Amino acid sequence: MRVFMVEDSQPMLCLLTDVLGSLGDFEVVAAATTELAATAWLDKHPGEWNLATLDLLLGDGTGLDLIRRCRAQGPAGKIVVFSAFVTPAIASRCKAYGADAVIVKSDFKALAAFCAQLSRPAVSASQ
Repeated sequence: MRVFMVEDSQPMLCLLTDVLGSLGDFEVVAAATTELAATAWLDKHPGEWNLATLDLLLGDGTGLDLIRRCRAQGPAGKIVVFSAFVTPAIASRCKAYGADAVIVKSDFKALAAFCAQLSRPAVSASQ
């Protein structure tokens, strides 16, 4: 599973990479720390990701517009918002924009469970 990550905290980016690596079939193909960099990568690499992990509060912008951009580009790709600033209203808006899951950043267990569930169909389809 090819992963595109958007996260402005380098330590969190490393931690997310480690979590995904521990799950097996995940390869981080790109990481961006700003909305501008994420937009540029998406424009140059349409459809070259299966999973996007997006933080909402970035140094220069937000992940909200990135949800829509990702969804328009990769309707089959999965989008998970992983942010410290999740409220019921924010989660609802993220899902309306096309996010498949919205997870509070402190809940790595939920993120791991969501990602593990994504890799199961790929494993059974290859058998």
